[in-house]
Amino acid sequence: MRKIKNPLVLFLLSLTAISLSAQMNFEEGSWAEAKAKAAKEHKFIFVDAYASWCGPCKWMAKNVFTNEEVGDFYNKNFVNFKIDMEKGEGPELDQEWKVNAYPTYLYFNGKGELVHRTGSAKEAPDFIQDGKNALDPETQLGPRMKRFADGDRDPEFLRNYALMLSSALMDTKDAAEAYLKTQKKSDLNSAENWAFIQRMVHKSESEEFKYVAANPEAFAKVADGRANVDDYIMGVLDSDIQRAARSKDEKKLDEVKKNFKKIMPSEAQMLSAKADYYFYSLVPEKADQYANIYLNDYCKDWSELNTAAWNSFKKYEDETHLKQALKWADKSIGIDKNWYNTDTKANLLLKLGQPEEALKVAEESMKIGDEAGEDTHDTDALIRQIRSEL
Repeated sequence: MRKIKNPLVLFLLSLTAISLSAQMNFEEGSWAEAKAKAAKEHKFIFVDAYASWCGPCKWMAKNVFTNEEVGDFYNKNFVNFKIDMEKGEGPELDQEWKVNAYPTYLYFNGKGELVHRTGSAKEAPDFIQDGKNALDPETQLGPRMKRFADGDRDPEFLRNYALMLSSALMDTKDAAEAYLKTQKKSDLNSAENWAFIQRMVHKSESEEFKYVAANPEAFAKVADGRANVDDYIMGVLDSDIQRAARSKDEKKLDEVKKNFKKIMPSEAQMLSAKADYYFYSLVPEKADQYANIYLNDYCKDWSELNTAAWNSFKKYEDETHLKQALKWADKSIGIDKNWYNTDTKANLLLKLGQPEEALKVAEESMKIGDEAGEDTHDTDALIRQIRSEL
């Protein structure tokens, strides 16, 4: 074997070795091969369950899996394995692992037994802490699942277990309900329980939600103000609207609207108009009617208005729809002027045959977007298009 004497070559090789150790090293083979390697090396297994289209998955791969501290910790303690859950052996493993969202992180012991899981994009220190929790039987999720199945109903255990399930992107319903059953109504407005309710309770039929809605002032102090309680209530009612729209069942829509009058009578008209807007959005003969009622008379959300305006820009060619969309864009700008809604307005103006005005708005949008650090590539292309046509 020929020895390398050139110091520059040795230096470059050492840099290569350092760069390889400064990030997570993932196995290239199959799941069976990863398990075999872990058994041989007496290591746990870390699995990154991802999908090719998943933005947070790509962010983790770029920003966290390449982190030196992350690489040192995971390479030392785990055989690392990543798998696209929609390709190859992914769909089969998905049935076994029940992955509900991406990214999901699965941790197995050396025998290939699932002991812990978490999920979502997170910073390096939190990701390392996930790994430490997976190695410690006292903090693993797996043993807690068994404790719950065996009937442990200690309140502190139930609360922590439900929160762990939430972090693992798993179904929290049974654990959350079991915990809340251990709490008196008078104890629900503690800071700890308010945080738990916000994270776990998202349906208006829940008794805990009904209690919050009926006693908002009781939660205002721990919620840092009544406005935050109202935001939570409105968020749950928004979820009701989305579920009713997906159901395509007018009886469900009527039930939801009746519920608005009971829970938040001051906002019932607005919420009912919003429910009609979403429910009938895909019904051609009714979509315009309910869109105009909600967006013109009730909507105060710049993003919602901008989305409606942009969708109309993409969908319609006639002047009536485009002029209505322009009104929504202007209303959006009046609430919060930003790159998104000014770009929408510029596109609408051009489609309406007003290139000079469109150019002015597009140039202003470009400036706003650049100052905000937005990707203004499309606005730049629009400006060039308008100038070429003038």
